[in-house]
Amino acid sequence: QAINKMPLTGGARVYAAEDSKAELEFEDGSSIRLAGPAQISLNQLSFAPDGSPVNQIEIDSGLVYVYARLNDHAGFRIQDSNGESFAITQPSHLRFKVEEHIASLSVMDGGVEVLNDGTNSTIRGGETYNYILGQPESAARLARVPQENEDAWDQQRDRYDDQYAATGAQYSGSDNPDAYGVADLGYYGSYDDIPG
Repeated sequence: QAINKMPLTGGARVYAAEDSKAELEFEDGSSIRLAGPAQISLNQLSFAPDGSPVNQIEIDSGLVYVYARLNDHAGFRIQDSNGESFAITQPSHLRFKVEEHIASLSVMDGGVEVLNDGTNSTIRGGETYNYILGQPESAARLARVPQENEDAWDQQRDRYDDQYAATGAQYSGSDNPDAYGVADLGYYGSYDDIPG
């Protein structure tokens, strides 16, 4: 069972039960939100030789929101349980849904590169990519992003991050409002960075 602010490492699995939610924050300011029932695997959480974060996440089931900020030149990939893989190549906000044998990737903002379709095509903001798990050739695109019931919750969390990250940056002395943990520091009150 998870607790608030619990650190996670590569190889961990995160499950949100029915009618529950979970949120993970990465060192580059990116976040993943699960609307239960949903499960993800943190296949890789590491650093490249140049020090940039490398995140590879597997969406096993359910409804998952990804807000990839890609600060510090982070590499961010997502995949389904059958290995269909996507590279997030620019700051992006997306929703990935896996139900039984069907997967749907909706890009609200940004862009995601499809890695397994042989064409390296890009799914752009405002598009949805639907396919049958294990059959990438079944992919069909929609020129819209259908609404989901949990979209309002995801948007509320985005507003929280934006509001408190900006507040926290004022106190942290950082020009980067997306710095890891700044939103929480802004939310919980004022603080000082005392050298020494």
